[in-house]
Amino acid sequence: MAITNRGKKLIFDYAFRKATLPGNYKFLLVSDTPTQTTNVLSDLTEVANGNGYTSGGQSVSLNSTDFDTLTENDTDHYGEVQLKNFVWTASGGSIPASGNPPLFVCLGTNDGDPQIIAYESLGGAKTILNGTALTIADFFMRMGGELSELPTQYEQGMVNVSFEPGSKGDYAQLIASTGFKATSLTIIFRLGNNGQHFDLATGAAASEAILIPDIEASALGTISDTHTLWGSIQVPCNIAASTRIAARGQKDSGGAVNGMVQVIIGGP
Repeated sequence: MAITNRGKKLIFDYAFRKATLPGNYKFLLVSDTPTQTTNVLSDLTEVANGNGYTSGGQSVSLNSTDFDTLTENDTDHYGEVQLKNFVWTASGGSIPASGNPPLFVCLGTNDGDPQIIAYESLGGAKTILNGTALTIADFFMRMGGELSELPTQYEQGMVNVSFEPGSKGDYAQLIASTGFKATSLTIIFRLGNNGQHFDLATGAAASEAILIPDIEASALGTISDTHTLWGSIQVPCNIAASTRIAARGQKDSGGAVNGMVQVIIGGP
């Protein structure tokens, strides 16, 4: 789960400025990748209506049935709310009825154009075949947690990524299957010039879902082709155990080159 910036703003608005709460919320499936700067559903592509999926998603009520677990953790210093399980069953055909399959599930308000509060990867594109079901279990939102509370286990992967001119190349595998649920992610990379950028993704080969798009050398400073840039990024995450992690690169101009990408995941 990741809470969007809009979601954080709404939580504070409801809690401290007495903004009117929605009568309910919406649980939605989308076929592209939200980020923390996603604001509303129209920023994304909801999966097609039909065969067991209704546009606008499923309704989530404001009560202890739908938000069934509330936690205060005084060891790791966070508060957490968890939703009950939600199920989509395909009937009369696959979900989606047309177009691309879902990549993420989103929690949104019940506005005409729902405001996106939080989102979670499905671990890759998920076509729900006729007669089968997709169950979203233990979707949670967490606020808080201290950087001093370090993970107790780690795993890492490193690979040379091909940076192709003008388009993203093939994914190169960093970790075949994570050994535990990861809550922290450190990305270390070595790029040759500021025209290189890469995607970090999760999911099976040929079904990757982008986790962080377009990590770019130029974001950390302008360099020339004759220099090498080392960079690192550390972010919180929620990557399930047994998840594949991969990266793919692009170079804006010139011939193809290789660059090194490394990830280090940590978990409780």
